[in-house]
Amino acid sequence: MRLLITTPLETSVFDTDTRQLTPLRMGDGEYFGSSWNERILVFGHTAVDGMDLVTWQDYRNAVVGFLRIFRRGGDEVVLSAKELVQPHQILCVDDRIVVANTGRNCLSVFDESGALERHVYLTDKQWDRNQEGRTGNHFNSLFRLEDRLYVLAHNFDRPSAVWRLTWPGLERVDVTETAGSWAHNLWPCEWGVVMCDSKRGRLIDALSGKILWESGEERVMTRGLAATDQHLFIGRTEYGGRTLRQVSDGGLWVVDRQTMRTVDRVIFPGSGTVNDVRILDGPDACHPEATALQPDEWNRFKRIKPLYAVSYGMRRRLPFHKIKARAADKFRIKWGGLKKRLGLKHRGEYDG
Repeated sequence: MRLLITTPLETSVFDTDTRQLTPLRMGDGEYFGSSWNERILVFGHTAVDGMDLVTWQDYRNAVVGFLRIFRRGGDEVVLSAKELVQPHQILCVDDRIVVANTGRNCLSVFDESGALERHVYLTDKQWDRNQEGRTGNHFNSLFRLEDRLYVLAHNFDRPSAVWRLTWPGLERVDVTETAGSWAHNLWPCEWGVVMCDSKRGRLIDALSGKILWESGEERVMTRGLAATDQHLFIGRTEYGGRTLRQVSDGGLWVVDRQTMRTVDRVIFPGSGTVNDVRILDGPDACHPEATALQPDEWNRFKRIKPLYAVSYGMRRRLPFHKIKARAADKFRIKWGGLKKRLGLKHRGEYDG
């Protein structure tokens, strides 16, 4: 089985049999969401470095993110309008593409040609940071179940929340505050509405708060979720400041779906934090809109700039990237504290 893994610096394919992680694409800014159906294959690109998104003006200047749309069975590649800021999960549903346009604190709907149809603002907050520095909802994850669209709000230092909207109207039905923090991913299934309680490194039922699985590790996050009939694949991310997101070790937990017990743990040295996990070549219960892809289809997306290939090798073999990043983080935290006291802008600590 092959899994699609996205991190800030790369999109990669993980072979569960050989346990090899092979880079597929680097050099388009940070990576997060992807989706596909029987007609198209869609990838999101930020086109910016997330470390640069600090103030309201930074977010306004970052409206350069876009979708790259491949026609399955052909050579056509379409780029959408540049309407996205820090896009997270993408959902191909019916003949539309719905994007968690996280930096703009909204959902954005495109047609399959990449044309923007509308932005849907669920609150009066139109950016993930406002002029006073207050945070938005950080909408990040999507799941369609019949005539309802589930949307997950990370909510920063507030409890994460599940929004249910009508589909295709995208009108609010209800909002449920959860027991999770910095949450990602939603999956209604036999265990309830499964959600990554990312801050605490576990899975919970978003509605009841029941703990379904725990990593048993300190200072790790859960983010990214895929499932077969037998197993769950949960993205593993180490805590760290923004600088470390690009060079820390990522990984996966493999969990038995029937018992919710961990059966395997895989580390990706120097990959950066895991943003999302998808099954490429078979059914994925967490992403039921997707149909199985063949290797020639995902390899059409492959593009690795030479300098990024060199960096890829170095990040996996040499620790100085982490040493440098940790030193930078320590300096940033101390300097950020001083800047905060002086009333100047500074990057916040790790917020998932």
